Amino acid sequence: MAASRPHQGQSTTAVSDGVTPVTVLAAPILYTTRRLAYLSVFNADTATKDVTLQLNDDSTVSRIKKTVALAVGASFEFNEPIMLDTVDKTLEIVLGAAKTTNDMEINVSFRDEK
Repeated sequence: MAASRPHQGQSTTAVSDGVTPVTVLAAPILYTTRRLAYLSVFNADTATKDVTLQLNDDSTVSRIKKTVALAVGASFEFNEPIMLDTVDKTLEIVLGAAKTTNDMEINVSFRDEK
C-alpha cells in the first residue's frame, strides 16, 4: 500500500449567528482523509455564548467534542486530532442561543491526505 501523501495545509473561515449547526470542516472527497490541524472561535458578540463543537456523521450527531461558555471578546482554540474519513462526515459548530449583535468568527486549518 502506498504511503499517504499530505497535501499543503489549507484553511477556511466561517461565521455562526444562531442555533443552526454550521459546517466548519466539510467532508473530504472520495479516497481522501481530512485532518483538523487547528480551530478557533472568537466571540465578537455582546453576550456570553455556549459553543458546541460536534462531529456529524451522515446527518446524525455522533459525538460532541467540546462545549464551552465563551465570554465576550474571548477565544476558544481546539487542536485535538480529528479525522474525517468518509464523504458524509463533517465537523460543526452550534451556538446555545442566537447572536445578540455580532457573529462568531471561526477559523479552521486542515490537511487532506490521499
